[in-house]
Parts: sequence; C-alpha cells; structure tokens
Amino acid sequence: MSQEKSNLHILLFGSIDSGKKTLAGHLLHKGGVENKSTIQRLEKEAKKSTGDVKHSWIYDKLQSEGTPSDLSFDTKSYHVHVTTATNERDFIQEMVREGPAIDVAILVLPADAGGFEGAWSETSATRQHTLLVAVLEIPQLLVVVNKIDKCDDPKGRFNQIVQSVSETISQTRHNPKSVAFVPISSLAGDNIFESSQKLSWYKGWSRSGLDDNSHDGSTLIDVLDTFKAAESKPLRFSVHDGFSVPNRGIVARGYVDYGTVKSGMKVAIAGIDNDSVEIVSIEKTQHETLDQAVAGDFVDLVLQNCNPGEVHSGTILGDVGSDAPRSTMRFTARVFVLNNTRMKSGNMVTVYCDNNSFPCNLKVIETLDPQSMESLTESPAILQKGDIVLVELSPTTKYLCVERMSQYPSLARFTIREGKSTVAVGSVQSVMKNAH
Repeated sequence: MSQEKSNLHILLFGSIDSGKKTLAGHLLHKGGVENKSTIQRLEKEAKKSTGDVKHSWIYDKLQSEGTPSDLSFDTKSYHVHVTTATNERDFIQEMVREGPAIDVAILVLPADAGGFEGAWSETSATRQHTLLVAVLEIPQLLVVVNKIDKCDDPKGRFNQIVQSVSETISQTRHNPKSVAFVPISSLAGDNIFESSQKLSWYKGWSRSGLDDNSHDGSTLIDVLDTFKAAESKPLRFSVHDGFSVPNRGIVARGYVDYGTVKSGMKVAIAGIDNDSVEIVSIEKTQHETLDQAVAGDFVDLVLQNCNPGEVHSGTILGDVGSDAPRSTMRFTARVFVLNNTRMKSGNMVTVYCDNNSFPCNLKVIETLDPQSMESLTESPAILQKGDIVLVELSPTTKYLCVERMSQYPSLARFTIREGKSTVAVGSVQSVMKNAH
C-alpha cells in the first residue's frame, strides 16, 4: 500500500451492461501502482486472447487471480480499493461484505439508446440498489454516466439522465447537491483520468462534501479526491479463517476493518474473557512479514495465548480496553424488505453479518418513512416488499459481535435470509452488549 495515502473504498454498481467492469479495469490498468508487473503481464495475455487490451478482461483476471492489493489504484490523495457488484446477488453481498467499509458507492449508468431506460425503469434492480445505498447509510454517492460516446446528442442525453436520477435521489436520504454526475466512455477512456475534447460541451461537475465545502472539477479521478475516507478508529479485525500451524501458532486470516494492528500488541476476542492474546507476527498471504497493518489490509495475524476454537470465521478482534469488541446481547436495526417474507414478531430469522451467520429472535417495532425515517405504523403484523422497518434482534449465540452504524459501519450491515433467498438487508442502530 502507498503508506503516505489513506485508503478509500469504492463499490461500482449498475446494470449488467453498464460497463462497470470495463471502467474498473481501466482504473486499475492506468492508475494501479502496486500491480504494475501484473498489469504488464495481463496486457500481453489480453492482446493474445482478444487482439486488444480489453479492460473488462483485465479486471476479471485480476479479480480471479490477483490479491486484494491488485484491485487498487492511486489518486493524488488516496489509495483506492475497487469492488464491483456484477449482479444483484453480488450487490447485496458486497454491501454487507466481509471486509472494509464502503466509503463511496458509484452508480454506473449506460447512456446509449435503450440502455438507460432499461437500467433505470421503475422496477429495475439498479433503482432499488440506489435506494439500498441510502437505507444502508453509505454516506457518499457518485453517478457515472457511461457510454456517452454512443449518443447522437450527448449533452441532451446527459442532462436527461441527470434530471431523472436526481428526482429519485431526492426521495432518499442523500442530498442531490452532494452527488456529482460525471459523463465518461469507459471503453475509450474519455474523462476518466483526463478531460476529452469529445466532451467539450461538458462544463464539469460540482458537489458539496460531507464537510459542507463546495468542490468542482472535470474528470472522474478529480471527483474521487473530494470524497472523505473513513476516520481513524480503534482496531477491529474481521477473521475470515482461523487455523493452527505447527511451529507458527494460531493464525487469524482476515481484514483490518478499522484502526492499526501492530506486531507485539495484545488484542481482545469478542465473546471470550481473555485479555492476554498477543500478536506474534503480521504476515501477508505471501508470507511477507510486516511491522503493522492498517485499515483495508488483508493479512495473517499469528497469535499466542489463545485456543484454536476461539479464532474462526466470523470472529472479531480489537483493542484491549474500554472499546474492546464485545459480544452482542441484542440490537435494534433498520431493515429494508427486499422480497415477500414470512418475517414477523416472534419468529426466528437467520442473520448474516461480516462473514458470520446466526439465528435471532425477531421483534418488529414499527414501519418507517423511507425519506425521514420517522414512524408510520407501530407493530405491523405483516411485512411487504419495499417496507422499511425498525426491529429488535436477539442472537441465540454469545459469540456474535455487531456494532452501531455510527461507529463501525462495516460491522453494522447485515442480511436476513430465508433458505437460499435474501429477503432483507439492515443496518444496526443500537447495541446492548455482553461483558465480553
């Protein structure tokens, strides 16, 4: 990672033909720093396979063969980590994914004839996902209007899309004035890293930031530097896999969600009464030893003074002390109902959060207005698709650790499933915690 720069995590979402992967590949191809040698190898392979440098092909290869550091690039201010949601299932997973918080959601819309109409219809998944971004409290949104080079009247088409999407955004909790609209061609590379004469009609974007300051510019890269990265917080480390290695010790493999982890420091394990767990060493998956790892890094922590059964997929590690991670007794959450469901007060539901799943007792408190989040109906008997409700959930296991959205967003987003179907997504508003 570029140590002098903060991490910024972006999620690209949109319809299947919006050009998300081509855009992601272009960003990684032109802006990648750590993956130069990998990119050069893939350029050669792409030309052999496709006869040209296909950025979507490069992205697919990096995603399937590379490491998390390969899916990143640098701007003037940030080291940017890229994730794309290629379909509805991926979108839901990435919104509550087993990794760092999402700082910016980037909606990619196709501007070509019929493309925008299909992507932004009243019943489209893309429109629903834009609402979910607001419900799950992703604080920053950017709209990229792609394939602008395919339009006979690019200026008129762009203005049409801005007006239509702004009307929808105004019905959510996002302020339309904070949302920049940037026209690009991901295939040609227009207006991504540099302004293009082909878009001479475009006078640039402007937006108000979370700091209420006004920002303006022309290119996509310019606008990324105006977003705010997650603030420094106490350590939270999400374990993806835990295992014991002879002559090494117990290994916790996963993401640093927040804070900094250092070799030699002591950590607490949520749900376990043990403050003597120590980090012996920090290693990359290629067994490169590090002195420390920061938010966004995917590493192995070699631990001592703990038992193998205490470290497994879904375990949360953190600082020892007053803000140590603790297991959850019960929590309240805002829940968006995606599909018709059997959920009602008194039922047991299965909640998936940060690489962990657990049964919870459900109590439905009230339905909420989607814009103001004020109460509409108390104790509704039936939940319908599109409802936003406030609920109380009580886990039946003592090892679950969730956090408040206002404190640790990536540990506060979750899904509810019935069988193999995701029926709702939610964000934790308050938590009653156990002693450990």
